[in-house]
Amino acid sequence: MRTDIISYLEKEILRRSESETDKLGMGVYNHIRLVVCNAACMADKYNADLEIVLISAWLHDVASITDYSLYKEHHIHGAHIAEDILSRFNYGQDKTDMVKQCILHHRGSVPLEKI
Repeated sequence: MRTDIISYLEKEILRRSESETDKLGMGVYNHIRLVVCNAACMADKYNADLEIVLISAWLHDVASITDYSLYKEHHIHGAHIAEDILSRFNYGQDKTDMVKQCILHHRGSVPLEKI
């Protein structure tokens, strides 16, 4: 488990949520924290890769809290931001791709082909 990445993401998402540029407020940070908790439970229930699930959960709304103008397509922009962050940790490309797919597919209002 890459606890270094997960620990960084927890702090970084809080930092971005507290930023003056975050137009959505701390409510989104609380939402993200709840998603992380629920995702961990679901990962256990469905025997999913906990590391991928936790990283994806922390990053699923990162574009929205980074720049509100990205909100409409935050799932797409979030996948790019995730790749940038994970590359700084030398995270494997195969796992990075899985995280990106999770972020891309988290929008229930945007129909995408199932993977």
